[in-house]
Amino acid sequence: MQKILINFAVVLIAVLAALFLYDRFRSSRTTGDFGVGQLQDRSKMLQSDFQRAAGGAKTAVAEFYASRGDWPTKNEDAGLPAPDAYRGESLRSLVIAGPTITLTYDARSGVDGGKIILTGAATPDLAMGINWTCASPNIADIAAIFPFCKYSP
Repeated sequence: MQKILINFAVVLIAVLAALFLYDRFRSSRTTGDFGVGQLQDRSKMLQSDFQRAAGGAKTAVAEFYASRGDWPTKNEDAGLPAPDAYRGESLRSLVIAGPTITLTYDARSGVDGGKIILTGAATPDLAMGINWTCASPNIADIAAIFPFCKYSP
């Protein structure tokens, strides 16, 4: 009877150790071996910076165009802070030049000096506001991060 209890205890410890090791290696595989976790963190960082900065800038540019019939030439014209005032986890600056909003990122974005460029086009009679297109000249996987954006080197 004592031998059966010892065997049972050994098997139980072996099973628990196997489950622990399985869980340990399974979770590290998705973040360490293939870089998936780093890619997801990078995507979240870019999306967060983009949403916080670009949303207000698009609104400011659209309001400027709607009230004046012309595009702002710089951030201050649209009532926005200086380009370098825009800082995020990876965002380095946001520059307005006419119908174009350029967001520049640092190396944490995957490309030092990485850019996302939004270009506005007014609809006839401004009935539908401004249509925005998105492109990046140097972030090759931009469509994986923002499906509405295209890579245009």
